[in-house]
Amino acid sequence: KSVLSGTRNELTTLQTNTTIVKPYLDAIDAIEKMLSEGPNAGNVSNVDSKISLLKDSEVSNQWAKTKAGIDLEKASWSGSDVSATVTFITSYIRSLID
Repeated sequence: KSVLSGTRNELTTLQTNTTIVKPYLDAIDAIEKMLSEGPNAGNVSNVDSKISLLKDSEVSNQWAKTKAGIDLEKASWSGSDVSATVTFITSYIRSLID
């Protein structure tokens, strides 16, 4: 009986974490789209909206730093800042599954 209870708890945790992970993956998708197309006002705004849905101050702060380094006129960005943003997101996802 205790094994079944433990399994139910693990399943509930997994279901909860899956729900939590989706918006983080959506943010990564938005970042990847921005990188593949080059930054423009629309896709930077899309990343903004995906990041804001996370309500994660570490990711938001890193994204603010990344966004400050984006030059829309030159369609350029800092690869290391973008990478750091994605790393914050993936680190959070890993923390849910470890």
